Amino acid sequence: MISSFKNGKQKTQNKIPTLRMNNTVLTQASEVCNGFNQYFTTVGHHLVDDLVNNNPVSANKNDYIKY
Repeated sequence: MISSFKNGKQKTQNKIPTLRMNNTVLTQASEVCNGFNQYFTTVGHHLVDDLVNNNPVSANKNDYIKY
């Protein structure tokens, strides 16, 4: 790791064994990785859509207008 305070001799593996996405359980490491990639590459777009379309999911949907 580039930004770790641990020395390079310690080998720890922090793996996420499963991920539930769209009512599907992903268990393969590549599927879990792709699931995270899909989420994090689309989260910004979904947040903008919620603000623009006044989606009721947003708790304070009109705060940006007042600001």
